[in-house]
Amino acid sequence: MAQRFPQDFIDEILSRLDIVEVVSKRIELKKKGHEYHALCPFHSEKTPSFTVSPTKRFYYCFGCGASGNALHFMMQFDHIDFRAAIIQSAHNLGLKCPEDDQDDELYQLNRSAKRLMQHIQSYYSTQLKQSKKALLYLHQRGLDHATIERYGLGLSPKHQPQLNELLNIPSHQMKTLLHTGMMYTDEHGRYHSRFRGRIIFPIRNIAGETIAFGGRRAHDGPGPKYLNSPETALFKKSSELYGLYEIKQLRVTPPALVVVEGYMDVISLAQHGFNHAVATLGTAINMQHILNLSRHTSHVIFCFDGDEAGQRAAWRAMTQSLPVLKDHLDMSFIFLPKNEDPDSFIRTHGLGAFLKAIESATTSTDFFFEHIQSKYPQQTLSGRAAAAQDALEWVQKIPNSIFRHMMEREIQSHFKLTEDELKSKTSTESPIEPSALNTNVQIQDHVTQILSMLLQDPSIHKHLFISPLLKEHPGNKIKWLFKLYETIQEHPNLSTAALLQRWESHHAYSWLVQLASSKHLTPRSGFLTDCQHRLETLKDQLIQKKIDAILEQSKSRTLSTEEKQALSALIKIKAK
Repeated sequence: MAQRFPQDFIDEILSRLDIVEVVSKRIELKKKGHEYHALCPFHSEKTPSFTVSPTKRFYYCFGCGASGNALHFMMQFDHIDFRAAIIQSAHNLGLKCPEDDQDDELYQLNRSAKRLMQHIQSYYSTQLKQSKKALLYLHQRGLDHATIERYGLGLSPKHQPQLNELLNIPSHQMKTLLHTGMMYTDEHGRYHSRFRGRIIFPIRNIAGETIAFGGRRAHDGPGPKYLNSPETALFKKSSELYGLYEIKQLRVTPPALVVVEGYMDVISLAQHGFNHAVATLGTAINMQHILNLSRHTSHVIFCFDGDEAGQRAAWRAMTQSLPVLKDHLDMSFIFLPKNEDPDSFIRTHGLGAFLKAIESATTSTDFFFEHIQSKYPQQTLSGRAAAAQDALEWVQKIPNSIFRHMMEREIQSHFKLTEDELKSKTSTESPIEPSALNTNVQIQDHVTQILSMLLQDPSIHKHLFISPLLKEHPGNKIKWLFKLYETIQEHPNLSTAALLQRWESHHAYSWLVQLASSKHLTPRSGFLTDCQHRLETLKDQLIQKKIDAILEQSKSRTLSTEEKQALSALIKIKAK
């Protein structure tokens, strides 16, 4: 976002917004107890799994995992960015936005650029309709009128004046045109159009705004076969996916999204009846792409050529996925025959063959082990040991989850490791939360429950005392408990939604959302008593552990004066 609003202003917006009002203006809600329920607007379902909590001031779908505060709902449902959601909410609440003149100028420039891009797309579309030769080329590629219209294809004629002259852009608006990346200047300061003699593919964001163009050479001659717009303030290659907007227009949550390498692959698949393909835009798969995909499907299928380059690209996709993998996200890989891409494959073999390729896709687990084993000689002990070590190092990048633990067990089974060998080579910490080692299961469970209840009812912090002793407990969850407790102490009026918003960009965000959404056997009125009991239990466990350690030392040697004093002090604390 161009504008960084002060955190206090965001907190004020969230404190004033009525999330029930925001959501009910867009979908039908039914009250059930203290919450509101509805069919989720973000995935297809028959039984309502979408809940809105007025006390926590956030929503959560138990079906697809969509979650957030009132601002997030506006962004996701209305297809607007964070800045627009803030400005719209501030206007509705009668608040003045703390604008920054420089940022506001950039925001206005971006708005003008988007309008200009729409104008350019309309021009290219008209040019295509008037070119029998270009239309014949597309029809020969198997594209019909409906597909051409759906994807907004156009034509940039080879012999034409410069774009600013064609569109009658006045000189004072040239800054906007250059901002779009559709024109550039040479070393002499002369203006040049980016695209000439190319079939044009509009690149649209999830809101349907044209933010860039791709062009395929429509004739033999010099220059690259495919050309994309450069990166601009509107267009970030590393996060956009071609075809995602068109899929969202179908209003059906796809069972899987197939990731291909080019926009012609996406369009050709759609022409033949497969409407759930997207493509990266001149860049390799990265973590941002994976996160983007995971918001729209629970199964991602990567489609690559079967050659060595395709294998390398697939492994990169695999490794980029590991740090953001979630339990509900499946991944598979399709490797097409030599010299085939999705476009040529479906035109030659048809939709049925492509669907069979999807059905027989290689699972992420199988691909992972096949790739690791191909790197090392499996007929030697040293080769198998190196492969096992390599596999474990990659798996440690996966956030702590059921999937990660299952992968560790798969490695143990695959390479015939003992339990001790597995434990010695796996980390007890993860980017999100600690591994639940047997000795700490109860400790971590208490911490999880306290975290969850404190998130769901921050007001109980006023009557809680979290002993500094607990900082000595192992694991990231304890650290999160202190972080949350201290944040609430500094900002005692923050709602659940406002608290979560502060950690939206943190890798633990989805875990915190789950804690804020989890159900408890203890009623809300009993949260305080339950937390106090659990905190006391945690403290007693830690003190007892220290006492046991000193007593264990006394079995083999005489305790020092300091140790005796420490033991006495610990026993007195425990007796209180």
